[in-house]
Amino acid sequence: QEAGVLLREGMDYRIQVLGQNNELTLVVLYNYGTWLFDTGNDEAAAELLETTLHTCIQVHGNAHTTTQDVKTTLAGVYTSLDRLEDAHFLYNDVLREQSLVLVSSGLSTILDTEETDYDDNQEEAHTEVSQSALNEALVEAPALPLNILHTMGEYSILLHAMGKMKKAKVLCARTVKGYEKVYGPISSRCAETRFNLAAILDDMGSPVQALKFCDECIIAFEALGDTVRLESARDLREVLIKSAAAVKFKSGMLKLRGIVKLVMGLGRSSKIGSEKSYKKKLMSSSKVVMVEQRTLSELFDYRSLLDMNESAD
Repeated sequence: QEAGVLLREGMDYRIQVLGQNNELTLVVLYNYGTWLFDTGNDEAAAELLETTLHTCIQVHGNAHTTTQDVKTTLAGVYTSLDRLEDAHFLYNDVLREQSLVLVSSGLSTILDTEETDYDDNQEEAHTEVSQSALNEALVEAPALPLNILHTMGEYSILLHAMGKMKKAKVLCARTVKGYEKVYGPISSRCAETRFNLAAILDDMGSPVQALKFCDECIIAFEALGDTVRLESARDLREVLIKSAAAVKFKSGMLKLRGIVKLVMGLGRSSKIGSEKSYKKKLMSSSKVVMVEQRTLSELFDYRSLLDMNESAD
């Protein structure tokens, strides 16, 4: 509250002495609008930042740093107010103003990525595309300025909420790489963005990939002593483990089409026992000619998970 009082006093003073259009006044207006947003006064923040943005464009033009900062923060306010299309327009506009930097960093096409509907029947092909796009986003590239990284990270959250998953993933992955170069892997910015990337990958049906980033952000949150975000990351990890087990099980089923009923039936009336006895039951079936031991272990892990879930219910 004290910070808000000081910002308000500074804002009123600069408006009175320097005028509404002075550069120093605009910076204080922006800072006060940001404070309103940070303290949950979204409507008031939107009203102030909209007025400030209009003045910034008149005085400095679109490409000025203060104008870009106001747009980025206002886009975050719009997202909070569920004005997603307005937020999308502003984020896109900010990044387009930085086109030269994006071209030099190999990201000139990220704003034109075509979105396609996710088809559950094409999961394997989709996963391959996801891995390819992720690898491209994580390649070594020139370091991006912090203001662009921040915009990219916030924009990826919005795109995730809008269901534009491919673009969200590429932007978020590149932001992770950028923050890692600037702050190092054990930093709040990097850990938070890794957490967001894990959530995006999970929603895209890639829980195994998501687990990698989730584990990394858990390590960072533990080192930073951030107990609140650490708890959220651990909760996400539990979800990802179950999703990953389901994906592995589905993959195993593709290899064992002839014994699906047998696998799902074994032990449903009682506990499945040890992994050794479970494998023995499977191998004793006349339907099983040759099965990899690793596949049987994955099936056992999933069946154990099913039993734990039933017990919890």
